[in-house]
Amino acid sequence: MTRSRKVVSGNPTGRPRGLVSKIKEAVGEDGVKLVSAVVGVLDDPGATNRDRLAAAEWLSDRAFGKPALSISGHGPQQIAVLGMLASAREQTSGHQELEEGRPE
Repeated sequence: MTRSRKVVSGNPTGRPRGLVSKIKEAVGEDGVKLVSAVVGVLDDPGATNRDRLAAAEWLSDRAFGKPALSISGHGPQQIAVLGMLASAREQTSGHQELEEGRPE
């Protein structure tokens, strides 16, 4: 019988306690300050195209959701990618539930 290896976290100390409340205190509960800052970059004629595009992407992802990833074909690469996505989805579904119930 083979023993499982202990999982080592890439962030062993985790998110600092109280970080979410500190961020909300700085930008407001509703995030209006964040949105205003990003819209400011989007509307700034002096901003680089890269920065304006990043601002537009940030806003659209939050307003309309990220676009769905579409994979077509049935070759070995596509099957491998779909398997990795399914595995990642299974692994992260438990983490999201833990994060949501995590005290600050």
